[in-house]
Amino acid sequence: MRLNQRGSLSTRLPSATWRKRFRHRKSTYLILFALTLVAGIILLTREYALFKLGAGPCVAAIYFLVALSWLAAGTLHRKTNAVQVAIFMMNFGFVCFALGRDWRSTEADKMGKIQTQRLKSLARATELYAEDHSEKLPLANVWMDSISDRVKEADFNLGTTLVPPIPGYHVAMNSDLSGKSLAGLESKNRFCLFFISHKSERNANDALHSITEDRLGVSISGFVRPFSEAVSPNEPRSLPSSISK
Repeated sequence: MRLNQRGSLSTRLPSATWRKRFRHRKSTYLILFALTLVAGIILLTREYALFKLGAGPCVAAIYFLVALSWLAAGTLHRKTNAVQVAIFMMNFGFVCFALGRDWRSTEADKMGKIQTQRLKSLARATELYAEDHSEKLPLANVWMDSISDRVKEADFNLGTTLVPPIPGYHVAMNSDLSGKSLAGLESKNRFCLFFISHKSERNANDALHSITEDRLGVSISGFVRPFSEAVSPNEPRSLPSSISK
């Protein structure tokens, strides 16, 4: 405090001191804001790595946060410093994005292997079922219930192996093979037994109508591959030309 012209105490601080305190507080707020943006970028890339956010929205959000950091830095520092802050934030953001992409790719490969393993387990369990039931496949409307004692419950859950993961079973049986005798099939590899399906309910089945876009399935012998069409054992075989005439 100091005496004013009238000899009384003045509570007004020198303007230089106020400016110094203002700049100090402003710098503190800017640092906290920058740390918030850094945390935001980390959370964005985490959501991207966990398949909860697409690449396009993630990159757009990073650009938005970079622009915010440039505007915030420009309110306190010179434009050159603001550009340096923006460049740092951009580099940091895309390093995080690259790490998230690598993690995403690794997880996709891991899920693909689990998916293949579970499909093979279902096919093997079905063959064992057929051995105990006069070489006949289970009925399509109860196929899960029929082989449930030969596999783990987790083997039915193909939804967790999708990218991104989806709740539900998401595996179905080819209804054209319902109750069919293995002896009547010309090849165990020709027909799709189980396939990745859009259906999520238990004991799902159809003639490959609900198969997903990659058309991945497993044959009776346990061979996992894409099935380009729903080949049915019910289709009539073409007769030799000498007989058909």
